[in-house]
Amino acid sequence: MSAYVRKSIAFWASTVVLVVFLVLNDASPFWVIIPILIFGLYVTYNSFHIEQNFFLESIVSGKPKKKGIAITFDDGPNNTITPKVLALLDKYNAKASFFCIGKNAEEYKEILQQIDRAGHTIGSHSFSHDKWIDFLFTKKWINEIELANNTIESIIGKRPRFFRPPYGVTTYHLAKAIKRTKMLSIGWNIRSLDTMNNNVLEIVNRSTENLKDGCIVLFHDNLDWSCDVLEEFLIRTQKLGLQVVPLPELIEEKAYED
Repeated sequence: MSAYVRKSIAFWASTVVLVVFLVLNDASPFWVIIPILIFGLYVTYNSFHIEQNFFLESIVSGKPKKKGIAITFDDGPNNTITPKVLALLDKYNAKASFFCIGKNAEEYKEILQQIDRAGHTIGSHSFSHDKWIDFLFTKKWINEIELANNTIESIIGKRPRFFRPPYGVTTYHLAKAIKRTKMLSIGWNIRSLDTMNNNVLEIVNRSTENLKDGCIVLFHDNLDWSCDVLEEFLIRTQKLGLQVVPLPELIEEKAYED
């Protein structure tokens, strides 16, 4: 039972008790609205914080005492930026994980194959990554996940197990879809916020401020400054004495179905 279900049961049970109390004491129903609003804000906050594991369990760090950090990229593949990212990773002998949007993978099949041939991990980031995707019900979510998985498998011959929720937002219906499709939700504990800022040093400083063994770092491989950020980050990582390792190794999970 998820934290959401447990806390929902407790909340609504408490609300029923409150309503009965108000009715028996002829009090204003206004007092019922306040806890409902508070609970709504609480649910919304947790939806946007994947590390809270509110709706579903997400892996947000490496196994305890595991050495190394994992670099992950969202929203690719991109036909101009991703190949440059791959070249940089090769230059610094680093392996990363790419959470790809299905429709992008379909459009840039050769780049997806290039990612795979280079020994990097490919995960799913939904098929459409639509701006309204977080409002989908379970059946539509399952379609999104399965379509992305089918697309990726048709291109590289491997079916991903790793899934990163678009925008990092989790919902009740996504949780049900993840369970039914037997995917592993992958989050992060270092968010670069590279989509909100194009200042390379600020992004790298934010990404390395609390960097340590076991960290999963979130970047994007579709921004004009992605390569500058990545190279500076890799240089900084070396200076800190940290090793970049493949995500499956860090979390001790298989990236693809058998």
